[in-house]
Amino acid sequence: MKPNKTRVLILSGLMLAVIASGTAFANTWPGSDSSKLVNSAYGSWASYITQTSEPTVPGGSTLTWDNSFKNLYGGTYYPTLVTYDQNMQNEQDTAINAALTYGQRYPTSASEYFTGSRAAASSSGWHCMYVSHYYGVTIGDTAIPTTGPQFVEQSYNVR
Repeated sequence: MKPNKTRVLILSGLMLAVIASGTAFANTWPGSDSSKLVNSAYGSWASYITQTSEPTVPGGSTLTWDNSFKNLYGGTYYPTLVTYDQNMQNEQDTAINAALTYGQRYPTSASEYFTGSRAAASSSGWHCMYVSHYYGVTIGDTAIPTTGPQFVEQSYNVR
């Protein structure tokens, strides 16, 4: 029996799509990190990242996770996503160009999130990074930290 070329192409495409989607999400932590600016001195922080398992990733690959920010204080403030390596060094700030007034969330829809990202370490073995949210009166300003805990540890393995 001669194989049907159309079926072979469709099945091949489906197999590639499954493989690609597994790869795309392998470096993503489930859950989200969120913060709310509650006064001019600090914001409250909550991590809903579920570390039921640690992703195993290639060295130097990009790690991703969901974030949301909300202004419950008043005035206009800009959020910044801040990450550190496992030695609390190599700070990387991601300034978000979103002027949040009282009650505003970023992203605006409760079902959407801002994707944070950071390159994984290059050496094999267990690693972690620390994530936090800050707020400021200008884009990229990190004058207002979050509390309780100020940073969350997100761990992973490099193969």
